Amino acid sequence: MAPEQIVYEFGDFRLDPSRQQLTRSGSVVPLKARAFDLLVYFAAHAGELIDKAALMRAVWPNVVVEENNLSQHLSVLRHALGDGNHGRQFIVTVPRRGFRFVADVRQVDGTKSAATGIAAATGQPGASVAVLPFANLSGEPEKEYFGDGMADELIHLLSRVEGLKVPARTSSFAYKGKNLHVRDIARDLGVAAVLEGSVRSAGELIRVTAQLIDAASGYQFWSQSYEREFRDIFKLQDEIASAILVSLCTQMNVVLEVPRRRAAPTTDPAAYQLYLQALSMGYLMTSQGHQRAIEMLRRATQLDPKFAAAFAAIAFVSLYLSMWGLPDAIEEAQRAAETALALDPGCVEAHAALGHVSMRRGAWLRAERHIRAGKAFGQRSDMLTSHFVHLLLPACVGHTRSTVEQLREHYRAAPAVPYFPTLLAAASIGLPLAANATQQALDYAELAVDLGMPRNAGPLPVVRAHGALRLGRHEDAMRAAQDLGDRLSPALATAGGAEVIRVVHAALASSNDRSNAVRALDAFANTVPPDQIGPELSMHVLTWYTMLGELDRAYGFAERVVRQHLPQQTLSLFLPWLWLPELLSFRKDPRFQELVRGFGLIDYWQQYGPPDECDLRGDQLICR
Repeated sequence: MAPEQIVYEFGDFRLDPSRQQLTRSGSVVPLKARAFDLLVYFAAHAGELIDKAALMRAVWPNVVVEENNLSQHLSVLRHALGDGNHGRQFIVTVPRRGFRFVADVRQVDGTKSAATGIAAATGQPGASVAVLPFANLSGEPEKEYFGDGMADELIHLLSRVEGLKVPARTSSFAYKGKNLHVRDIARDLGVAAVLEGSVRSAGELIRVTAQLIDAASGYQFWSQSYEREFRDIFKLQDEIASAILVSLCTQMNVVLEVPRRRAAPTTDPAAYQLYLQALSMGYLMTSQGHQRAIEMLRRATQLDPKFAAAFAAIAFVSLYLSMWGLPDAIEEAQRAAETALALDPGCVEAHAALGHVSMRRGAWLRAERHIRAGKAFGQRSDMLTSHFVHLLLPACVGHTRSTVEQLREHYRAAPAVPYFPTLLAAASIGLPLAANATQQALDYAELAVDLGMPRNAGPLPVVRAHGALRLGRHEDAMRAAQDLGDRLSPALATAGGAEVIRVVHAALASSNDRSNAVRALDAFANTVPPDQIGPELSMHVLTWYTMLGELDRAYGFAERVVRQHLPQQTLSLFLPWLWLPELLSFRKDPRFQELVRGFGLIDYWQQYGPPDECDLRGDQLICR
């Protein structure tokens, strides 16, 4: 066989270098370009001991790169192979010598497979296109928002076409600013074509250039330039979407129906510009950015009081502001979302925002109704991460397995986004202590870091600390605990929070007397009010008490947390951690019944099922 005809098979996987495709049991496995090249080299040298230098020469020929690049791509590859054992069913590290691919690899003739129809069953992308952010050629950085907005609206329009796969904004915008070939992006997202373009504006005129690129060849097969006045922006977006569909039908030999022209979201071009600018500020995820976004969105709704999408955006940005310490923003979120729904009953983002508001208030059944209503109207471009609400509810009510399953779907659709493996790490650490869930959680945490998430961001230190403790890696647990301590507010640091974290983790890592850790935890918990500790650290205090065998103290602290946090509507940030395996003894205690009744969860469980590893007998929750 000629080298270009070789296809490698191992386990449930099929690796086709000529098609640049990895499949598992017939389904495409998204894999970044360099990780794919690593896998091809491993498969071609199966069983051999390969040192780092050889791997780097094979994957980065004639390019000087840091060794850390190899580690990152190995981590991504091991995660993609995902065999439940940190990838070591396939790739084994030989300390100080290199790596060995230990799978039983079979080489087959790719041409014969194609002739018998096998290749056709491996998930070759059908009618599918990824829309990348449009480049800003105006020479004015502050107009970057317009190119993003153009791509976002085209994603929305094209996703309405039945039979056409269009990755969401989160998926395609993850590649913004990255120097990757469109073929690599297409392979990551599992699409047959990529749309890219540029925008230039001068006064009231805008010039848009768009082009479609074939994923297999890397060549452009359609391109068009348009010049219009800004007031005609919605007609232009419809026109471009129609031209794209016609070109895709010709190129892919498929039939796609051009959707009916949609009603413009606003009749005021100035309101639309403010809306686009506000979205770009909202995506910055800073308190200052959210404040500026709210101001722009309010001005947009003043210009057009019937602008439903702007009201929905106000709702979501207000929710973010509430997390920055502005609890009154919850009220504005509710008002804005209700206004958006009155104007547009099919507004997905408004339903998601009301679902989030309901969760923050412990109204779980109402939250579920809004989330289901939003799903019934279909997803658009997940503006301001509205999908987060769909994931937070099952996490709060103890449906951890379904949370992990949903997150895996999100990750497969957006493999370059560090946000999803971060959430996967947090959700997986809550799975029962079986099927190597702890190592999976640590793998996801490392993958998130490989993709650009800071090591001490969000839940990652907690995941790393719990995971390392479970696996007996006490030094790793202490480092993670220190990362958690480094994130404390000045008030908590002054109160000795970092030292408490250190002392508690040292005690948990040892079988010696733990009384000093309990006293330190008492001093901290009794000195600092729970509302200053915050919902997540409060949950950790409760968990540490339980792990130290102090259930009475844990319940005493939990009662204080409920009294302090429920009025501040931070319950949804507290509850997901309640289902950690470390808290099983806490959940089995008879006092747990009264606690969950106070959270208002019993009615939800009676309708939608109890938490994982639990039974519901009448209004009694039995944890196994």
